[in-house]
Amino acid sequence: MSCMRYRVIQPGEVLVFSKSPEDIKKPSLILSELSEKLLASIFDSLPDAVLVIDINQKIIAWNRALAKMTGITAAQMLGKSNYEYSLPFYGTRRPLLIDYVLKPEMNISHKYLVLGQENDAMVCENIIHIKGQEDLYLWARAALLYDQNGELMGAIESIRNITKRRQVEKALAAGKERLAQILGSISHGVITTDNNGVITFINTEAERFFEWKNEYAQGKSLLEVVPLIEGYNHLNRSLFLTRNQKQQPVDIRIINNLGQISLLSTTVTHIQGENGNDHGMVFVFRDVTELRKAESQLALSQKLESIGQLAAGIAHEINNPMQYIGDNLSFLNEAFANIFSILDQVKALASSEDIASSILDLVKHLEKSQRELDFLQKEIPQAIQQSLEGVIGVSDIVTALRNFAHPGSGEKQITNINNAIMGTVSIAKNEWKHLADLELNLDNGLPAIRMVVNQINQVLLNMIVNASHSIQDAIEKGLYLKGKITISSQKNESYVEILISDNGMGIPAAITNKIFDPFFTTKEVGKGTGQGLAISHDIIVNKHNGSIELESEVGQGTTFYIRLPIEGSI
Repeated sequence: MSCMRYRVIQPGEVLVFSKSPEDIKKPSLILSELSEKLLASIFDSLPDAVLVIDINQKIIAWNRALAKMTGITAAQMLGKSNYEYSLPFYGTRRPLLIDYVLKPEMNISHKYLVLGQENDAMVCENIIHIKGQEDLYLWARAALLYDQNGELMGAIESIRNITKRRQVEKALAAGKERLAQILGSISHGVITTDNNGVITFINTEAERFFEWKNEYAQGKSLLEVVPLIEGYNHLNRSLFLTRNQKQQPVDIRIINNLGQISLLSTTVTHIQGENGNDHGMVFVFRDVTELRKAESQLALSQKLESIGQLAAGIAHEINNPMQYIGDNLSFLNEAFANIFSILDQVKALASSEDIASSILDLVKHLEKSQRELDFLQKEIPQAIQQSLEGVIGVSDIVTALRNFAHPGSGEKQITNINNAIMGTVSIAKNEWKHLADLELNLDNGLPAIRMVVNQINQVLLNMIVNASHSIQDAIEKGLYLKGKITISSQKNESYVEILISDNGMGIPAAITNKIFDPFFTTKEVGKGTGQGLAISHDIIVNKHNGSIELESEVGQGTTFYIRLPIEGSI
């Protein structure tokens, strides 16, 4: 009759099972001393704590990691059985997972949080509450052991301390909850997506605005939740912006279920992983419908203010040519009256019956009128030419004023910036002509750029008017009798650059960083609203993706650098 044979593994040894003592002598079943040491070394070096019991629940293996975890050596535990080997940090003497594997008829303790099957093994997770200490999280895996003939010989359990991992997971979960609370409390809408534009989260403001609950929006396409009114062009331009490009807020128009149209200012940030690849996107928006309306009204008010300041000068510019047009017309009226008088006399003489006498009288009359006729022959063409030039001058002023003041469509158009400069210089002539000489250095080879013409006109006018006022201050302080304004245009890499320089009073370094702030002005009360440069900055930077900078020195003057991107140039 055969019997199961075992021996207790001592530190550095490994247990070998066989059917009978005689089988141990068989070469195929005997492990060499080297193999035993190797297997013992592997068993002892396992990172998880491991114990092995036989079918009588006696411990036959206890590795170094388990000794470190419990503070109990293998020598103290080997050969022990029943509950004497219960791990002391469990706090109570009760069955371990290995007991349930060996005796499945036992009732499973409710204290095992996670219990399941993993192939032929049982796995669980357990929380150990230790008074005065942090909770201990243990993950365990237990399985039956069979010998080479398939007969049950015992069970093995590996235990892993996952306390730190659970603490990290708790911290991450708490951080995620705090982030969700923060995102839920901000006034901006936030939507996160994966790389395919599928929504993974929307915050409270986004829920309110788009009337989608987070749980229903998750898994939907962003373009399904954000109801665009004019296709996907603007949104795609923002969504798929590469990380190397400068990201600017993009206004998109959406329409809700009630047919109401809203304008959203949107930005998209790409979530970058450790490997440098994108892991998704964060779509942030705010409703700027009313804000844009207010900005439009403010810009219009500022423009009307500028036109009001220029009205007297424009009237004067128109009055000058109209005055000499009127004088010339009066002269031509008198001149042609004289000519017609001479012609009437000639006609009367020609109808006389005494031809000889009539010819003599005609010669005398022509000799008498010759000086007047010579004068009229010389002056009439000049008067007509001057009048035509005056009409052209008035027409140019009216055209420039119409182009400047016209609100336009608000859409960007391909335009040559030099035309905008020359038109605005003409409109503002009365502002600068008595104070400064204005020099234009315009590059005729500039590419046309995409811009909202009347907005750029507004910026140029603000710059010219400010330069004129600065020069006027310098003249009043006796620095010189007449100043100078220089306007240049040139191509600078991917930008068209406009330089507007003056030799006025300049701007102190202490306030240059405030010069574009709304309502900030260096002028006396009642002489400026502080909106001109703020609106100019908004037009160039936010509406045209350009830049505006300045260099200034007190007593020497100021130069503004305006750069507009050559986007879709022709």
